[in-house]
Amino acid sequence: SSWLLIPLAIESITSSVMNSLDLEMKSFINYLIGAGVTFGVCFAFYGNFTVEVFSFAQGVGWCVSALLHILAIKKKTGLNFSFAVKLIFCVLLIAPSKLLSSLLYSLFSFAGTFTALAISSILTMAFFLLLCLVFGVLKVNLFSSKRKKLLYKGKSLAK
Repeated sequence: SSWLLIPLAIESITSSVMNSLDLEMKSFINYLIGAGVTFGVCFAFYGNFTVEVFSFAQGVGWCVSALLHILAIKKKTGLNFSFAVKLIFCVLLIAPSKLLSSLLYSLFSFAGTFTALAISSILTMAFFLLLCLVFGVLKVNLFSSKRKKLLYKGKSLAK
């Protein structure tokens, strides 16, 4: 159920933004729609209801609510969501990172649970950042324009 943190965070942030844009009632209606979707998914699995079904239903409800919040914010502010493409691509990079994490954890399991978890987490995070850099999701400018000008003029940056 750890994936629930993503829609929960987005729903919470967008709900706060809507409240600050004086859209409290619309936010509440969006919440009710999301809760209705959650209830509908739970009801669809009435005979086979489990904790997994509830977490899935809750996640779907939060996704619906967050999407409605985002659409309302866009309508109110005219905000351009050009960053969404990079965000979606970044989410897609989670799959290979998860596979690497599982592999590394199993490789380092001889060292104990904490050590294996720490090593696999650090290496997976580095791998994810490297993927983001390779695929252009993240751009790093090592030298600011001020430093570049100083370098081109032959002045030292050590001072």
